[in-house]
Amino acid sequence: SDAAQAPPPNPLEDCTPWPPPPSDPIPFTPDTGLAVRTRLSAFELPDDKVGQLRKAYQLLRDLTNNSPNDPRGWLRQANVHCWYCGGEAGTETGAGPEIHGSWRFLPWHRMYLYFHERILAQLVGDKTFALPFWDWDTAGRDRLPPIYADPGTPDNPNPLFDQNRGATADNRIPPGIVTSDAIGLMLSPTSFEAPGGFGGTSDGPGASPGTLENSPHGPVHIWTGDPSMRSPVPDMGVLATAARDPIFFAHHANVDRFWDVWLNQGGRSNPADSSWALEQFAFYDQNDTPQWVAMSIGDSVDHETSLRYIYNGTPNPASTVTFALAMAQTGGTVDVSPQSRETIKVPVPPELSQPRPAEIAVPGPPPKPVYVLHIQGIQVPPDEQTFLRVFLELEDADARTPITSPNFVGQFAILAMRKPGTGAMPHKAAHSYNQAFELNDRQVAMLRGKQVLSIKLVAVGGRLTKIPYRRAFIAARR
Repeated sequence: SDAAQAPPPNPLEDCTPWPPPPSDPIPFTPDTGLAVRTRLSAFELPDDKVGQLRKAYQLLRDLTNNSPNDPRGWLRQANVHCWYCGGEAGTETGAGPEIHGSWRFLPWHRMYLYFHERILAQLVGDKTFALPFWDWDTAGRDRLPPIYADPGTPDNPNPLFDQNRGATADNRIPPGIVTSDAIGLMLSPTSFEAPGGFGGTSDGPGASPGTLENSPHGPVHIWTGDPSMRSPVPDMGVLATAARDPIFFAHHANVDRFWDVWLNQGGRSNPADSSWALEQFAFYDQNDTPQWVAMSIGDSVDHETSLRYIYNGTPNPASTVTFALAMAQTGGTVDVSPQSRETIKVPVPPELSQPRPAEIAVPGPPPKPVYVLHIQGIQVPPDEQTFLRVFLELEDADARTPITSPNFVGQFAILAMRKPGTGAMPHKAAHSYNQAFELNDRQVAMLRGKQVLSIKLVAVGGRLTKIPYRRAFIAARR
């Protein structure tokens, strides 16, 4: 074909898959003969496993140097992630569908890690090889795992080290990101796909991310690139380059583990919508002549049976929704600098703005509605990042206001899609982001009897001081 005869794109500037994938991928089938692998904490990896992990990533880097067009090599593996984070503009230029900001986020990254892990296992010739996870939620582990932080020596560099990484062994993730309070808030939604839920809403123009993608996932990316959390610093701090840092895969293994943790709380389930379970994504596999393999989200859900791995210390986990929309508030630009007192004004749903009626005992009362704050059409330039905290009815909130405040609704990070000041990765165009946050009972009580609600956005990372948005409103989910 013409594509096959064209020169390969420069993988440092263009993350187009190479070789050009065939039009018909091979359907994924579980390798039931494969032993179930146990992913261990990067802080608890035995010396022999550390040596094997370093060997695997060295071989991955060697592939890029010696066979730059092998899709299994370090740079082409990293570009798999780049290809799928082009935003709404990405599909217009041939990039893959956006896998951030919706219910695709968790299953797509699970698949990506699975194929990456199998490639590393093939390179070291050990089918029991398993990726480690960076359990930043564990006390004392809010820092780089030492096996990734050590640069090695000039004669023996550490292949797990990334010279572009801003965080060092001496840095600590700032409070309010991976602390127990923050983790508890992230795990609290009972729905996967409802707005403000754990896993993100269905993809499309109104999609919004889940609590786990918002934080800790995003802020840990930003912090790893730049511990000051001000500038978008490759590799980890920019979506287009994030997977060039080997710690990306340990970070996302922990994100994946939290999907299990959330389900294991009980009263929670994955989306029942068949459109979620049937959506497929294709990847090059681990074979020496790599095959283009399509895996459905449904294939990835039971990772112990289908993908043959579990997490040490975390058991493998074994709705119809309607919306009542409050009046939509038109958008504008809001000052998010910590010293600002500017807020977004949002109409309170009528049933809350009226005085509370007397309770009437009726058989089988309807379930209590869940109120969700939506902020839609948030605009961030593609070469900028931001980390914002959201407060209710607290105009003097600033960067020092703790997340334990009853007025704290949630937090989210938006990563830069390309390096500042570059024209590279042309499909990384600006696009709008949507956010949704469940309000707890105490916050709903704050709304009663009010006509208008004030929302305060506080920037605690990034350089942006003003953020445009399209609209903000509260919806009742019944």
